[in-house]
Amino acid sequence: MQDDWLDGDDLDAGAERAREWDTMQRNFGALGFRDGVAVGEESTLQKGFNEGFREGAARGIAEGEVLGIAT
Repeated sequence: MQDDWLDGDDLDAGAERAREWDTMQRNFGALGFRDGVAVGEESTLQKGFNEGFREGAARGIAEGEVLGIAT
């Protein structure tokens, strides 16, 4: 009498499931990494834009005042 759980087909199926699981982990890990990078870039770009806009506006106002006084 042979035990069904030792059948070679079951071992092959288990190995296939393990390979599929590894592939899914790699794929979703890569997707998660890319999403994290995109969110980080967006956050950094927005922060840089906000700081640059404030600085540019302040300089523009100051230079406008100087030009207004000079003319």
